[in-house]
Amino acid sequence: MGVANYCLACGTYLETRNINQVDRKACPECDFVFWGNYSIGVGALIIKDNKILLVRRSQNPGRGLWTNPGGYIEQFERIEETIKREVFEETGITSKVNGIIALGDFPKDVHTVYIVFLMDSFMLS
Repeated sequence: MGVANYCLACGTYLETRNINQVDRKACPECDFVFWGNYSIGVGALIIKDNKILLVRRSQNPGRGLWTNPGGYIEQFERIEETIKREVFEETGITSKVNGIIALGDFPKDVHTVYIVFLMDSFMLS
């Protein structure tokens, strides 16, 4: 049930409380409830001249393997800006979102959602 043991608001040790028929970690001193641990990843599918753009991973996991450009959203970043930033950081290409083409849902200790965008590329910077 999640990874938080102490309140992120006041630091008090969290207790287990049944909220809406689900056991959750909650603070006995303030209103904080730990709702879970989530991560949102994004990937780009860029096709040009019937070729798909791939990048070689420079870090683990998968160092040296080929994959589509992508990464994880920042806390205060819009998802569409995230994928454009990731494409630029990994390829130097300016891109535009055309739509969502795939969605992955991986519930584990950290529940990860992965969104794949169909992108247009404009130019190399």
